[in-house]
Amino acid sequence: MAGDRKILILAEKPSVARDIASVLGTFKRNEGYLENKTHIVTWAIGHLAELAAPEDYDPGLKKWSTDTLPIIPASFFIRPVDSKKKHFRIVKAQLNRSDVSEVINACDAGREGEAIFRYIYYLAGCHKPHRRLWLSENTPEAIQRALARLEDGTRYDFLFASAQARARADWLVGMNATRVYTILKREKMTVGRVQTPTLAILVEREKEIRAFVPEIYWELWATFETDEGETYRGRWFDNNITRFMSREGAVEMRACVKGCKGEISSLDEKEDVVAPPPLYNLDDLQQDANRILGMTAARTLEVAQLLYERRKLITYPRTDSRYITETLSGTIPGRLSTLSRVGLYAHIAGKALGYPIPERIVNDAGVTDHHAILPTEVVPDTSLSGEERDIYDLVARRFLAVFFPPAVRCHINAVTKVNVQDFLSKGTRMVRRGWEEVYSSLENVDDGGEEQSKLPELKEGQKVDLVSAAVEEKKTRPPGRYTDATIIKAMKNAGRMTNNAEKESGLGTPATRAGIIEKLIAVGYVERRGKRLAPTGKGEELVDLVPEELRSPQMTAEWEDLLRRIGQGKYGARSFMAGIEDMVRRVVELAVNVRV
Repeated sequence: MAGDRKILILAEKPSVARDIASVLGTFKRNEGYLENKTHIVTWAIGHLAELAAPEDYDPGLKKWSTDTLPIIPASFFIRPVDSKKKHFRIVKAQLNRSDVSEVINACDAGREGEAIFRYIYYLAGCHKPHRRLWLSENTPEAIQRALARLEDGTRYDFLFASAQARARADWLVGMNATRVYTILKREKMTVGRVQTPTLAILVEREKEIRAFVPEIYWELWATFETDEGETYRGRWFDNNITRFMSREGAVEMRACVKGCKGEISSLDEKEDVVAPPPLYNLDDLQQDANRILGMTAARTLEVAQLLYERRKLITYPRTDSRYITETLSGTIPGRLSTLSRVGLYAHIAGKALGYPIPERIVNDAGVTDHHAILPTEVVPDTSLSGEERDIYDLVARRFLAVFFPPAVRCHINAVTKVNVQDFLSKGTRMVRRGWEEVYSSLENVDDGGEEQSKLPELKEGQKVDLVSAAVEEKKTRPPGRYTDATIIKAMKNAGRMTNNAEKESGLGTPATRAGIIEKLIAVGYVERRGKRLAPTGKGEELVDLVPEELRSPQMTAEWEDLLRRIGQGKYGARSFMAGIEDMVRRVVELAVNVRV
């Protein structure tokens, strides 16, 4: 009977399955799934299926030998993950029940979530029609809205093609390159399609630091005093020259101005209008969390995921977009109203409610899989951990800031002339706080290393006293090692150094970059030194060992761009895989034929 037919919903995690079930009525709990009269809700626990290992194709491939390389299967197949076979059997049985007429894919809305569902669906031999539930937040209201606009699962075939091509490319490169270099070096040398170029960025910086020769130089700084008793400092300059390459030259110049009066010879004021920062995507959130809170990229993602899944306080964090859609803009007043009920944000949220929704954040074309990270309409409670509060605070304040007007600062350059010598003083005066009011209690100003101060009121022609002149010894500094924040930025922007890749291409995706950093540390290629990341000797050895094709960030960014285009239906997965297979053959041949 038609009334006996049921819909099966497959979520990626048990917590999401419970959230979905909670809006569909009362369910009976069974081992590995929930069921009522109309629905079965089950879950995947991440990947239940994976690409088969080489020995699954041929038992002889279990032994590592250059004679069997490269390993390029004529066709790939998948298998259950060994540790999750029992749960896979439960899910498979539910998928193939005679009373299940339709399947809903409720795995994470993105490339990886699509792969998790399709692998299970195909390995279970399921051929029932499936639809896609696309969730960006896990509140009951959001789940109900998403259930009301389910889409045909085949609409996401290109997304799965991209996920499948990525997984197969990673398998081919990682399996073959790791085997060949491990055999030749007689120690485990893990190679990855994205991890090795990322390591190369770190190694290149380390070599720059090692090759750097510091240069000693001197500057002459003067302290001036006005008739009102206010003091300020200025640095000697001559055109664009601010340094003395000998101490004697600086001392001679000091003697030249000593005991002389000063006069303000020029005063230049320029207003700088600074627009509010954009809404957060994951890369930006990870960079700020690392810079401001000292939190690693991986930990930031873990906490953000908790705020999304368990706390339901923010929207889906694994996004590359800084925009929202026109449709979503209708939820903005509710989100602001929620923040206005939170003491910490009540005042500024109340102000934000008085501003219109800024047009610059609404851009349907700028939203790919998911919109920017936003606070939900759930009020945070006191049970949040310190880390959860910190990440939520970043998201909430960034969201509030976009409604405020630009900040306006006045940058002042004053030149004080002393016995025909010029001294430059720089200062900044706040004209209008604008969006910076949102961060008034969290000042984290980065002045770029310039010597700046609040200058007294000055005017051209004004006479001042030279209180003192000091020669300061300094030296040039090597470039700094990467932090989580700066390496993520470098990975994101890797494609911008190419002529062919579109500017948004980079190494990995927002969802995978933190994991790549942690993998490099886990395999012994990189180590943390405080907040900094430094390659180990083994990491440098690998980068020196592999060919340009494996270590080039730009080339790998181009591959990533092709994966993005596959997901959009603009490039063929077969062409992509043919290129990867050709590269793998070249890498193996070169490694075997070149003496290590």
